[in-house]
This record gives sequence, C-alpha cells and structure tokens, in this order.
Amino acid sequence: MAERGGDVTIRRAAHTAWRRLGEELVVIDLDANLVYGLDQPGGQVWELLGEGRGLGEIAAAIASEATEGEPLQAVERFLAELAAAGLVEGVSEPAAAAPPADPASVSSPRILWRERVQRFGGSCGLRPGQGTPCGGKPLWS
Repeated sequence: MAERGGDVTIRRAAHTAWRRLGEELVVIDLDANLVYGLDQPGGQVWELLGEGRGLGEIAAAIASEATEGEPLQAVERFLAELAAAGLVEGVSEPAAAAPPADPASVSSPRILWRERVQRFGGSCGLRPGQGTPCGGKPLWS
C-alpha cells in the first residue's frame, strides 16, 4: 500500500516481508537476502506505511516515542535510511534542517541491526517468476 508524503508516494518495497517479534519488527529483503531489525518506533512507522498514513500522521503517531527532537525530521531521516537500504520506494531526500543538538537524544525510529541470510528453507512459497513451487531447490543457499 502506498502513502503520500507531500508530493512523494512512499511505499514498502514489494520484495520485503516482515513480522513483529516482541518490541522489534523484523524486515526481510528477499532480493538481497538481508534481515533488518527495527526498534519499536521504527516498526510502528513500517506498519503505518502499510495503512496509507501520511507523513504528518506517522510523525504524530511516533511523537510520544521520540524523547527529544522533531518527530517529522526523525521520520524523514528514518525513511531515507530505509530507502538507502532498499526497503521502501519513492522517498525523496529529507528536507535540509539542523540536526538535533545530540543525535542520540532522538530514540526513534531506527534500524537496530542487519544480518545476511545464509540459508533459508522450510517454505514452498515463491515470488512471481521463481518457477514451480517446491521444485527441489532451496530458495536461498
């Protein structure tokens, strides 16, 4: 699902899958074989992208999570980080603004970790164009 942020449509990349695990949200980049862990506010932003929320609505929703700093700027920076990782599409460069006095003071949202998937199995689910289901070959190796 797409989201409007000013003149830019922001959407999750089609080659991603995700699941919430406790306070973290795990995003899998199926094309790059990378797994990302998002913090609670980052996961909230990710979920709101799928609900068609506007950039301002997302910033307002996470405002209670950000201890200091401007929530809109924090969301713009986070979306730029997700775009650089290839997890979202249609993100413009964040507006030029002075960073918070202490970048560590903004506790949200952010990518907590990233790991490469070495092997993946146990599923016959395929993406379009990947051939027949359960063709005897693992999806990743």
